[in-house]
Amino acid sequence: MTYGDRLKTLNIHSLENRRLMFDLVMCYNIVHGLVDLTMSDFFSFDNVGLTRGHSNKLVKQHSRVNARANFFANRVINVWNSLPEIVSAPTLHAFRGRLSNLDLSVYCVSRFD
Repeated sequence: MTYGDRLKTLNIHSLENRRLMFDLVMCYNIVHGLVDLTMSDFFSFDNVGLTRGHSNKLVKQHSRVNARANFFANRVINVWNSLPEIVSAPTLHAFRGRLSNLDLSVYCVSRFD
């Protein structure tokens, strides 16, 4: 069976999709202070472009090296900023529930439709 067929048979998401979901959950935890990490070590809020989307937009730091571009804080920001208002969910449980209702495969490189 192909990878896509196995995913459909087992009714699970691709590894890339699951990693993205866990990255977004970790980002939520950091932004909302639910883990013992300093937010300023990873992210800073974008106070300029508040005309569209949610109010928890993050600034993506420029990186000259690919290793830094693939670092957690840089790889999750584009997806985080494009999410709807679910990023301001009152609890982690609510965020995870709303996140599971979204189709995150549109953000993945490999598509297995």
